[in-house]
Amino acid sequence: MILLNTKQNKLQEVDNLVSEVDIQQCIDRCTENAMKIRSIANEVVNHRGRYALAEADRNIELCIHLCLDAKEKLK
Repeated sequence: MILLNTKQNKLQEVDNLVSEVDIQQCIDRCTENAMKIRSIANEVVNHRGRYALAEADRNIELCIHLCLDAKEKLK
């Protein structure tokens, strides 16, 4: 019972630390960075470089989707 209460308290603390506005700001920054990476990738002729940038873009997109999920859970 004590462990459950501790976990609930920790979840409440986390909820208090992050707001929808904070998450949206993170999403906006990530979106901007993803667009910059795509722009750079379009100029790269080296196949490996382009692949590395595409992977970076993919990881940022994954972060954006996780942030969107977190934002929904706060509602």
